Amino acid sequence: MKKTGEHAEKSTHPSEIVWVEAGAVSPVVRKQGGCGCCWAMATTASVEAAHYLKTLQSISLSVQELIDCNTENNGCNEGTPDLFNYKGGIMECEALADGSATTWHAFLIVGYGTDPDGIKYWRFKNSWGKDWGEGGFGRISRHVADEQGALGMFMYGGLYPVID
Repeated sequence: MKKTGEHAEKSTHPSEIVWVEAGAVSPVVRKQGGCGCCWAMATTASVEAAHYLKTLQSISLSVQELIDCNTENNGCNEGTPDLFNYKGGIMECEALADGSATTWHAFLIVGYGTDPDGIKYWRFKNSWGKDWGEGGFGRISRHVADEQGALGMFMYGGLYPVID
């Protein structure tokens, strides 16, 4: 407790962020179906969010155009949807002991928070349709002992659009 006249330090980070509710991320969940294009869906959603944060205008970019035009990512031939059985809650999985991953999947982090039990989580938007997880969204542990993060999410660098 601070004495009268002393200034209490304020946290520079809010305890919860939900970019969907803030309008930066569309609540519409796309479904990639048999096309392994999670990379394209996460990329377009990330750029849409960056555009909104800079202009406060929502846009919808074409995932199909990115799949058709980008020759580096093999179109629909990437990604495998193993985490289909998820129905809700916070995933607390850690990376494999040898540092390897059994699959590769891209999704968009759309916020963070703490559940009523005090577990800190990242909220993410997936590309397996609105019937998956929590209406097409999920939560993954934010603080795990493994420096590679839950499910090895920090094994590879994230994609961050640059806003000038």
